[in-house]
Amino acid sequence: ENIAEGLVLRLAKEADTEQRPILKLKSKRFRESASSPGNRAEKNKNKKKQHRASLGETGDEILAELERGVTENRLRSVISKILGEVTHRKHISRVGGLLAEDVIEDFILADPPTPGMKSNKDRLDALDEEVRAKAKSLLRKTANGLVSRHIQAIIQQEF
Repeated sequence: ENIAEGLVLRLAKEADTEQRPILKLKSKRFRESASSPGNRAEKNKNKKKQHRASLGETGDEILAELERGVTENRLRSVISKILGEVTHRKHISRVGGLLAEDVIEDFILADPPTPGMKSNKDRLDALDEEVRAKAKSLLRKTANGLVSRHIQAIIQQEF
């Protein structure tokens, strides 16, 4: 069965507006965000969150948005990009970092959660350098946690 990942529709001519209207339809099998309809959220969704220092209201909000991007589908996508390189436990350490980088790249390119809000890149750049570094560190920890849960299947290339 050959299923398309999705469909993107754009205007043939540029509109005279600040925003460029785009319609994206993505197959449920390829969704990469835990909050996307049809995508299986992580099992720990209902578990009590570990206590950690607050990053401030904006930092916590951005981190939550980033962490929603740490999904099994995105992990599969990252692994497919480096196929053949993940054959031993020592290679696994790269996967979590690459997953976190992929989430950040997608976050920066995505539209902000509220229309009219600053771009996600501007929101991330507006964070204090220390808060931004802490958010990225916590994101890598979340990504590494997902990798750890699937480490055997990844090494055996069954993931």
